[in-house]
Amino acid sequence: MGQDQAMTFRWGGAALCVGSILLALAIIGYVFIYGQPEASGADGVITLDDRVNHLQTNWNFAQAMWRIETVAIVLLAVAGFVLQHQNWNPGDRTSPRFAWSLMATGAVFLFMLYPLMLGGYPEALRNYETEPGLMAVLNSIAYFVFYFGSATMFLGLATVFTLGRESNGGIPSWLAMTGIIVCLLGFTGMVGSLFGYSKITTLAPFGVVAYVVASYLGFSIWRMGIQTDS
Repeated sequence: MGQDQAMTFRWGGAALCVGSILLALAIIGYVFIYGQPEASGADGVITLDDRVNHLQTNWNFAQAMWRIETVAIVLLAVAGFVLQHQNWNPGDRTSPRFAWSLMATGAVFLFMLYPLMLGGYPEALRNYETEPGLMAVLNSIAYFVFYFGSATMFLGLATVFTLGRESNGGIPSWLAMTGIIVCLLGFTGMVGSLFGYSKITTLAPFGVVAYVVASYLGFSIWRMGIQTDS
């Protein structure tokens, strides 16, 4: 491994490690701090009014959380685009370049969510009483972008873990299998959410575990670059 490739591993691995940890922390914050709105609809259904009231009450936290997630998503996109150009072959069988590209593509798509929420939601909240349709449209777009982008990222990560489960310099097989399972569950859940078959809160544990494992993978890649360069 040359010096340029070692540096790429350091940057790509560090970006994957930090970005994944930030997303795991964001999910935990979403579940335990931001929480769910109180349902006022029939049969315990959370209405748009419920979501708007909850968002207005917790706007400062939501805004801070989305900014942190923006940084995390950018780091994951950088990691994917950087690592796809290197001949890092975890399984010594098939190059994971396509998998990194898939993860990066999902991150780029998911990135579009945050300008929408940080820039569009304040205006929609201010005019909700007179134009509730604006918030409804933005909310629908945000959910679609989130589900589709997250599903693509999970699929890319699952492929990376699949190719990396026999790596001598990568992560242990049992940890790779954990990554494969939780990422595939996350992917399935996100696709199901696109069609209304699952709730986002039920996916939180899978997301946390997936990003923790991805962070370990990033650390392993970073360490590989450090050891090679030393």
